[in-house]
Amino acid sequence: MMDPSTIVALGNSLTEGFGVAPKDAYPVKLRDILAQQQVHCRMINAGISGDTCRGVLSRLHTIQPMAPDLVILEIGINDVLMGAMTERIQAVIEEIVETLLSWNMVVALAGMELPPMGNEEIEQSFAALYRTVAETRDLPFIPGFTAPLWAEPGRVQYDGLHPNAAGYTAIVNHISPFVLKALERCA
Repeated sequence: MMDPSTIVALGNSLTEGFGVAPKDAYPVKLRDILAQQQVHCRMINAGISGDTCRGVLSRLHTIQPMAPDLVILEIGINDVLMGAMTERIQAVIEEIVETLLSWNMVVALAGMELPPMGNEEIEQSFAALYRTVAETRDLPFIPGFTAPLWAEPGRVQYDGLHPNAAGYTAIVNHISPFVLKALERCA
């Protein structure tokens, strides 16, 4: 496998690293784990706190000049929290993916899960849309991106939603094998 020159982590506060030092955000921790695996790359954190699917779509033009070999797309939770329906979220994610693919970028889609909200139907349909998009577009899929946060206590900040440093370490330990597999498509 040839090391990609650039990976862009594209998403919202979970990507940006809301509430933690920049060195503790998942893109930096992931870059360090990849380096331990002899995969050296330039990692760009393109996460913006509060971003939505529409927000990512509107700023894709800023990603194209970076010419990433791999884009890790993590988005959608804010859309639900703002009342967007699953079908709409899926449609915009598909538009984002199609645009990135048209630029010959490999897209690894992070499977997102909502924290328990009391509406199991919404929670399940939201989680399912990511696997559906990944399967229909033949994308590398990162299942349960946020699942490590809820696996053990002490991995989230005071708000109960955003990872703390330990939470990001757990996320990166979970996602790194999937990212390594996605990198095989960049060769």
